[in-house]
Amino acid sequence: MRGPQLATMRGPQLATNPLMASEQSEYFDDDDDEDDDGPGGIEVVQESKSTKNKTGLKVAQMIAILAVFTLIFSVLLVNLPGGGIITRTANFADLSAGNRTNTAPTEHPPYQWQVSTLANLVGLDRQYKLQGTILVIVSAVCIWGSTLTSSHVTVFHPEALPGDFVEKGTLSNASQDVAQPNGRLFTVALFTAGMLNIVSMYTFWIYRSWAPWYDPIKNPLGHPTFQCRWERRLRTVWVIAPSVGFMFTAAIPSLSDTTGYKFALAMIHNILAPLSMAFCIIMETIQLDFGENAFHAFFSSEDATEVYGPLSRFQRARVVTVCFAWACGVVFLGIQVYLGLGAVLGIRVKSCYGLALVSFYGEVGGMVLVALLPALAGLGTQWEATISKGIMEQAWMLINEG
Repeated sequence: MRGPQLATMRGPQLATNPLMASEQSEYFDDDDDEDDDGPGGIEVVQESKSTKNKTGLKVAQMIAILAVFTLIFSVLLVNLPGGGIITRTANFADLSAGNRTNTAPTEHPPYQWQVSTLANLVGLDRQYKLQGTILVIVSAVCIWGSTLTSSHVTVFHPEALPGDFVEKGTLSNASQDVAQPNGRLFTVALFTAGMLNIVSMYTFWIYRSWAPWYDPIKNPLGHPTFQCRWERRLRTVWVIAPSVGFMFTAAIPSLSDTTGYKFALAMIHNILAPLSMAFCIIMETIQLDFGENAFHAFFSSEDATEVYGPLSRFQRARVVTVCFAWACGVVFLGIQVYLGLGAVLGIRVKSCYGLALVSFYGEVGGMVLVALLPALAGLGTQWEATISKGIMEQAWMLINEG
């Protein structure tokens, strides 16, 4: 029994170790060469391991060069002459004061309990903003980390990818096997990111209230938690729905083998993953356009809204980031629609490893950029004009200004 046991174990062991690719290819290359057609009407261009390696390196180099130019272009846009201020001037501490400039102490000081009560609110606001900022930054790092190992595999060890990667071209397909290091890291990191976002409740703490719905009478402190019911409901769905969707996406793989009840796993994953990402980027766009008027005032140094004044550089950075996220989404969606014509409708289409990589990195880029948006908003709260003041001093100013 020892011989058959070794024979049956050797194949799976090699499959879990991309470093032993040469031996693994001896088992599977012959079968791959016989089948030139993917699912439906997708015609797969057969490529050798060395060709895929060269293609992966070329695509990775082009993406790296594009990323450098994109970063330089983004920095130039954010720092246009007269466009954008570093600090966030209108915030929790001075929205109710409007255009008042009187900061001199009153003749009769307020009761100590008034200052202490308001200072407690100011302190809690600062603490929750700091807490939310830390959590969304860690979440962004987790999402970025969830893509690293799979990205490395696509470039240097393409033979370790699932056999239908060329027909799918997605991060989910490349990371479907949790027994592999890239699959396990994808699952753990993405699930952790969703959990951190829910705990942070970042949509209530690090984003500004939507200016068109802001009423200084009903919400003198200008905080999203005191906004109208509809805005609070939307912010609740914004932070909960996509985060839970990402957690389900991480925990439920989209397997290549969809026979039997495995089809249910693939359906849940394939529905929740794109919907969660789409909901995130749409709400980020609404926050910037409707809530802060950032798109219309991007090339202006004038007040974007009467409530918040001119755009800060962090707001401008978010505008640039969300535009690039949409671009990545369009690239990914376009290729997926093209491949879907063959897989679903049976139309004859061709796919190659390079096309699958472009789709893969389009998805990766969109995920990372969308995760970066809350981190940028959180960092913006830490550069508010009043953040350098003491809490008691800020409370005194609020009471003094009425």
